[in-house]
Amino acid sequence: MAPTSDTRKISGASGSDQESLVEALLEGMGEAFFAFDHSWRLTASNSGAEAILGAPSAEVVGNLLWSVLPQIRGTEFERRCRVVIEKHTREEFEIYSALRSRRYHEVRAFPFGADVGVAFRDITGREKDTQALRDRELELARVQRIGGVGGLDVDLSNGFRSQRSPEYLRLHGLPASAVDDTHEQWVAGVHPEDRERVETNFLAAVAGSDKDYKAEYRIVRPSDGQTRWIRAVAEIERDSQGRALKLVGAHL
Repeated sequence: MAPTSDTRKISGASGSDQESLVEALLEGMGEAFFAFDHSWRLTASNSGAEAILGAPSAEVVGNLLWSVLPQIRGTEFERRCRVVIEKHTREEFEIYSALRSRRYHEVRAFPFGADVGVAFRDITGREKDTQALRDRELELARVQRIGGVGGLDVDLSNGFRSQRSPEYLRLHGLPASAVDDTHEQWVAGVHPEDRERVETNFLAAVAGSDKDYKAEYRIVRPSDGQTRWIRAVAEIERDSQGRALKLVGAHL
């Protein structure tokens, strides 16, 4: 490994000590790393990059990146690195590996002295977990759609702000923008003949000590003016003093 840029010098060291310190730094960073100059010639790498570069540093440093990794031509990786070269700025992104099947990397490309430094971290496990969560959310949305159940999550400690599921919005005839409507907007959607009773009971449930909340009432759907009966069932989460923190439930 032979970093050459003067901007990478470490105060208090010189000559071979400089090179040893830089090498120790690159090896100790816990990520795969390599650097290349503006002609795309490799100037440094650490042992973590061997799986990516396909060879130890001594065999690849000095070679053109394109000859070592021809697969990255025309990829998002190349585009982002060109931004670093042209604008001398930092780029952070996540990409599927062009070299290893079904691997997902977090990449940081940044000015490294006069060169471009690239640090890789394999986050395949995290991406799989994230995708599994997305899949579960899609499955839950499907179940809600089939069963005609709309989910909601209401923050009772901060102005009764709510989060409504897509099926909730469909049941109530609401636009997508109503996903986080206020308490007052929810009350306005209740049928005028039921409005006072429903809000009084809801506020009493929040102020009380029970953890279960149930209600039945009519709504007037703004999308088509239809009147629908809604059955609400929910649980109220409370702190150790019994104060209501959150309501999680469903509308049918």
